[in-house]
Amino acid sequence: MPRRPNPTPIEKTPEPDPGTAPIPKERLHLARLRPPRGLVLDQDLHDLPRVQAGMRSRAFSGLLLSDQERRIRHFHRVLEGYVGR
Repeated sequence: MPRRPNPTPIEKTPEPDPGTAPIPKERLHLARLRPPRGLVLDQDLHDLPRVQAGMRSRAFSGLLLSDQERRIRHFHRVLEGYVGR
């Protein structure tokens, strides 16, 4: 039977790289209100308005979800069925 790999150590979110672009003025107040959430999440949150605009376009016909995303969606639907809304 194959052995499981060692667990990955938990690391703190690194400080922003000094070579990164400065925060735009319209987002500066957000940066002061909360600490960084991590590079990937911050990038996703930055892209979110454009993604939402694309989803409102006439060319958007629906989401293509990965297997994992479909399992999560199913989990939430089942959970809502038990808890109720």
